Amino acid sequence: MLSKQFNTALKVFAHYDRLKNSLKNKTSIPVSIEFDITNRCNYACFNCTWKEYIKESRTHMPKKDIMRIIRDCASVGIRAIIFSGGGEPLLHPAVSDAMRLAKRTGLNIGLFTNGLLLEGEVAKVVAESCDWVRFNLAAVTPEVYKKYHGVSISRFKHIENNIVKFNELTRHSGSKTIAGIGSTINYINFNDTSKLADFAYQAGCKYFQAKHDFTLLKDTVYLAWWKNTAMPIFKELESQYAPKQFSVDYTETDYLRKPLAQYCYVHHLAAAINADGDVAYCKRLRDRKASHLGNARRQSLKSIFTGDRNRKLCQEIIPQNCGVICPYLELNDFIASSINAVHPNFF
Repeated sequence: MLSKQFNTALKVFAHYDRLKNSLKNKTSIPVSIEFDITNRCNYACFNCTWKEYIKESRTHMPKKDIMRIIRDCASVGIRAIIFSGGGEPLLHPAVSDAMRLAKRTGLNIGLFTNGLLLEGEVAKVVAESCDWVRFNLAAVTPEVYKKYHGVSISRFKHIENNIVKFNELTRHSGSKTIAGIGSTINYINFNDTSKLADFAYQAGCKYFQAKHDFTLLKDTVYLAWWKNTAMPIFKELESQYAPKQFSVDYTETDYLRKPLAQYCYVHHLAAAINADGDVAYCKRLRDRKASHLGNARRQSLKSIFTGDRNRKLCQEIIPQNCGVICPYLELNDFIASSINAVHPNFF
């Protein structure tokens, strides 16, 4: 089940006017942006979604461009920015200054990180700036951790310590940052699932998120395994931790079913800017040049999101042909059904 933090259907109603305006004009300023400030990473996860893409481009975005883009996000009406990857955001030497600026401009801030560098002054800045932090940790058994993340076992203890200390820091400082652990679950690390949830709880996190392995979503055997083997464990963990005010999140989406919506609504709400500055029509298409709207290092975000290319791609890229397995499949269909409701004024 999805908690309020991950239930995107609940969030749509907070931005319904923006969504309806986007349908009228065929363009809109997104609510949130995933911002890849670097493609460099200190992990080597075997199933990384962006493995081939970041191998070709090890870009570190220049600090001056990062700061200008953050100011542009705030001025154009974007509400939130997620420092994501691409690579590991905390590898960029400008990340602390970028977060401080985003905070000053009034943006809500999220962070995806493996946690290896979340310590010292950086940890303090994250606790002061971020609304949430999601740690990418797929195993707590050292051997499985090494096999999955492709790094030395010695790093696990370091990351474990960083997560515990970060949660202690947020409690003692009065920070409202919500931290949790997100784990992509497959055959390699499934036996660590219960241990991961327990570690997240003991470390002071607020949730554990079990995620599909998107590299396996076209594999019907994996999807059947998820439904029949993995989900019963997730449900047991959900019941076990619910009384402790700790959530266990997972999805039950059938990713291979055909989308019902004939239009992509979600891309009007969320987009991505990669480390080269390219603005993706959809954040799942950030590695495909043909799906880029423009470049934020050379153009204003307003001109990109309200431009003719966005209108053109709105007509050309639809759920039936976008070529990716969409994590927002159910949300997009939900939006379509609500917008096209029969007799909407009768309840």
